[in-house]
Amino acid sequence: MQGTVYNYYSKPTQFLKFGETNWINYLIAFQNPPATTAPTAIFGISGQELTAGSNLQLTDLSLQSPTSWSWTITPTDGVTFGSGTTANSPNPVVNLANAGYYSINLHVANAFGTDDSLSTYAVKVVEPTLDLPGELSATINSNNVDLDWGGDVMFTDDNFDNYSPFVLSFGSWKQVDVDKSQTYGITNYTWPNSGYTGSFITFDGTKTTPAITGWVAPSGTQVLACFDAATPPNNDWLISAKVKVKAGDVLSFYGCSLTDSYGMERIQVGISTSGTETANFTMITPNPYVEVPKTWTAYQFDLSAYAGQDIYFCVHVVSNDAWALFFDDFHVGAPNSGGRLNRKHYHSC
Repeated sequence: MQGTVYNYYSKPTQFLKFGETNWINYLIAFQNPPATTAPTAIFGISGQELTAGSNLQLTDLSLQSPTSWSWTITPTDGVTFGSGTTANSPNPVVNLANAGYYSINLHVANAFGTDDSLSTYAVKVVEPTLDLPGELSATINSNNVDLDWGGDVMFTDDNFDNYSPFVLSFGSWKQVDVDKSQTYGITNYTWPNSGYTGSFITFDGTKTTPAITGWVAPSGTQVLACFDAATPPNNDWLISAKVKVKAGDVLSFYGCSLTDSYGMERIQVGISTSGTETANFTMITPNPYVEVPKTWTAYQFDLSAYAGQDIYFCVHVVSNDAWALFFDDFHVGAPNSGGRLNRKHYHSC
């Protein structure tokens, strides 16, 4: 067997006795050999999914002993370097304050040249899960009133205005992304997490770049969006926390397709009395789906069959290569008296 031998280092001119500390210098030289070509940028990260406000450790693994480093993290909002490190440290610590997807680029250089390594959407940052109080009960104990809210997390009406814009995790809602596809954006408009892989995103058309002219929502300016899968069809689930249904209660919300030029968006609405797995839900919309018009439309579902029971409800998006679907003002309780948008469409199921 023949091969090629490369002799990079000369043999030491002095032999060292066991325990002599000069051996450390030879070991360091072996681990960090002097560069002979331009570097190859490589890096590692301490995690791919973090909670907002957590630290991320970046580690330089580049070849050919770089002598300078420059880290770029996008989006830049909420990104700070900590533990005495900077964007020019080889192994910085980064705090990511905002939810969303972050891309990381490392630029390295040595005397022979430079190189870059970009990892797109390398880290997903989610909002901390804050459980809402469960059912509140009160017990009178002498002169005291004992309050207990240790029950299950319960659904409360939601217009999505209290969440950060363009985040992928919000409140007590459960999401199930079955299609696992990247989603469409909107041509000539940008926002954090545009083209995300997932199910739903909080969306405010007044905060895109540029702002969307004529943007209107049933209440406030922020809604919930489900952009269509780039690899259709959509198979995305939005599942509520537990709801205790009272006599006369309805489930209502607004829906709107971005456009009908590629067909209208498609949804199914379901109820579960047993849990939040997708298999637990029975659909209460007409088979196979309901198409959502391009104007804000109010949907209302009678829950009288579930009076006195605990339920969960879901919206299952099954659109097929349309564009984007918006929701707002989820409500369980007495029927709403009228729409805020002078709506043209009203569906009662």
